[in-house]
Amino acid sequence: MTKHFPRTALLTTVLTLASLAGAQGTTLTLALPVDIPGFDTQNASTTASETVYTNMFDRLMFFDAAGKLRPALATSYKQINDTTMQLNLRRNVKFHNGDAFTAADVKFTLERGARDAKLFVNDTLKDIKTVKVINDHTVQIVTAGPDPVLLNRLSRRGTEILPSKYLNKVGWTEFNKKPIGTGPFKFNSWKRDDRVVLDINASYWRGKPAWTQLVVRAIPEEATRVNELLTGGVDIAVDIPSQDVKRIRANSKVEVVTQPTSRVMMFAFNMEKDSATSNEKLRAAIDYAIDRKLLIDTVMGGYGTPVAARVTQGVRDAPLSYYKKSVYDPKKAAQMLKEAGYRPGQLTITLQGPKGRYPQDAEILQTVGAMLQAVGINTKIETLEWSAYNSRIWDAGKVTNMGMIGVANSMMDGWFALRTLPCKGTYSNITHWCNPTFDKALDQASSSLDRVQRAALLRQAYAIVASERPMISLFQVHSLIGINKRVDWQPRADEVLWMYEAKPVK
Repeated sequence: MTKHFPRTALLTTVLTLASLAGAQGTTLTLALPVDIPGFDTQNASTTASETVYTNMFDRLMFFDAAGKLRPALATSYKQINDTTMQLNLRRNVKFHNGDAFTAADVKFTLERGARDAKLFVNDTLKDIKTVKVINDHTVQIVTAGPDPVLLNRLSRRGTEILPSKYLNKVGWTEFNKKPIGTGPFKFNSWKRDDRVVLDINASYWRGKPAWTQLVVRAIPEEATRVNELLTGGVDIAVDIPSQDVKRIRANSKVEVVTQPTSRVMMFAFNMEKDSATSNEKLRAAIDYAIDRKLLIDTVMGGYGTPVAARVTQGVRDAPLSYYKKSVYDPKKAAQMLKEAGYRPGQLTITLQGPKGRYPQDAEILQTVGAMLQAVGINTKIETLEWSAYNSRIWDAGKVTNMGMIGVANSMMDGWFALRTLPCKGTYSNITHWCNPTFDKALDQASSSLDRVQRAALLRQAYAIVASERPMISLFQVHSLIGINKRVDWQPRADEVLWMYEAKPVK
């Protein structure tokens, strides 16, 4: 049976957004902590890159602000059999150079992501065997096995539909200089480590955006982002430090909005044989020593929710028994340290993390270090600017003992939250953890079409992670975003900054 998307909801969305077309056009400026790496949408993973790509390109599916899957470049779907899904594609959609969007673009995009293991998006698309072009507006996606979250995958970052005809003509080097998509804004210019400038796509299929230009600035320093917001240099600034909230709210022209997100701050342990953190009882001691509530109250200004696993509300099939939960127990931490074979003050471990990538990230490291000191574990803190941390420590698999990361759940799915942890997962070079029972449960969950069975398998997988602790979770991030009151826009739980939803206040 073909599943058509609710016409009423779609019509309401289109009419609401179309009404913005009459709003006065002007420039909307965003401030983010980091710049984009380029315009290969399938090989980037940051919120900054997603912000630019989301406003330049379209995906087949798209989560709306309420977390519901909505049509984008696909209009309906039909499950042909357990491994084949047919999608009908939107007609009369044009890329920014005038080329028509067709099924060939879907095949090019999804098969490139599925077959090139070096691309970031490969982890999302690798189970796609082939994309059959039925006609210019119909494709069939064939997967290696049953896939209960295929539509979620097609909504995720990295699945923006690329222009196959244009790319085959100009190649990736030229595309990186003059990228085109089908989205509400089109490329104007990019000055690395400074800003991306996008112009209005007046022919956008959803209707003309409310802004004639969108500028995305990279401003790593928190104080500078705040000052730019207060002086009108930017309209929207993300990752506002909690200590600046009162000062910003005293300014009549701006406001600060908080939004619980799907992002969870975590530590990964290096469990290599020669690493101290290969000791299971030591990892338990560290977990029990961290007071999540105190961390949230003192460092994050109260903006966060303690979690004992990578779970947040609204994530499909994730066990919420770990949500709003802390395992803090200093007496138990001291006992575990003793059972691990260490006297108080005997052991020093290294905590590594970025500085300026997440709100208060350096302060989180310092505070956790102090908490470990309090139970008798000496700590060495190492912070690096994000790109250096990512390239030299995290992606390079050079975590000494504990490496900090904050990860969102762009598929809003419980399986997705654990997919990096299997024996051959992308975090295996960091944790060096391998549990075949965990792998089996997660693998079965990845292909189970039975929601009850799938949830049970994921509970088993989460329990193994909670017991063996290759990673420990700290808290759910509540984003703090500064917004000039001339802009009518609300942040979303998925942290997507889709500026087509923003409009000038009349």
